[in-house]
Formats: sequence, C-alpha cells, structure tokens
Amino acid sequence: LDRFAEARAAEGVRVVILLIPQLRELASRGPGVVAEKAPRALAWAAKHPNVEVIDAYPALLERMDPVRHRIYYGDNHPNAQGHQLIAEALFDDLLAILEAPTP
Repeated sequence: LDRFAEARAAEGVRVVILLIPQLRELASRGPGVVAEKAPRALAWAAKHPNVEVIDAYPALLERMDPVRHRIYYGDNHPNAQGHQLIAEALFDDLLAILEAPTP
C-alpha cells in the first residue's frame, strides 16, 4: 500500500479509503468503525498526505436498518437499497475531498 500511495502522490492523485461497517456493527450501535476497527488504517493514512479516510458509520447509523437493508436473513451485506443509502451518505464527503486542493 505504501508504494501505491506514493505512486499516486507522484501523479497528483488522491487515495480515498472508505470504511463501511458491517450491518451487525450498525445493529450493535457501538463505536464507529474508525474508532474501533481501523486504527492501523488511520495511522497508515496519516503518513500519506494524499490519502483520506472516510468512516461511513455515523452517517449509516442514522439511515440504515440492519434488518431491512440486508440481502437476506443471516447475511451481513447490504441489499441494493442499502447500497444506495451508502452512496447517498458518502457523496458529500467524497465531493468535499475531490473539490479540495491536492496536497
């Protein structure tokens, strides 16, 4: 990943890492994915000015129903409507990153 981020930085390209919680994480209503599950991703991203990390947990916690938006009972993946909610939740964050000056 270091080589990837460095090569993209040399090209003036931003790298965006989206941390999307599993539906069971939304059901538990515990701490967000970044706080709980991804300290290594944040530490790695901090070393690369062209890398942004977006935690989708707070936005999805308000929008997604872990039962209604799953593919089928017992599965942990969102259905089509769940994917649409993810896209809507992340759109503003992604737009802000893309519109900001390149580091």
